[in-house]
Amino acid sequence: MKKYILTSTTYHTGEGATFYGIALIEKEGNSYELIASFNDLTDDKSKAQKVVNLCNESNLSTVHLKNVIQDLMSD
Repeated sequence: MKKYILTSTTYHTGEGATFYGIALIEKEGNSYELIASFNDLTDDKSKAQKVVNLCNESNLSTVHLKNVIQDLMSD
């Protein structure tokens, strides 16, 4: 089963800064395979989560993932 997930990266800059992205994973049995990953897209967690939800709801093909990220994250 393929699924889009929210990713996060925290940089320790004194105050700390967290950025969010999206990844496509595939689960087979008890193991996961990373299909695609776009990290550090935004510092807005809710915006990144909306993109993840839209990708999952529309069963987005990986062919279109880069275009969707560019369009939705530029708003």
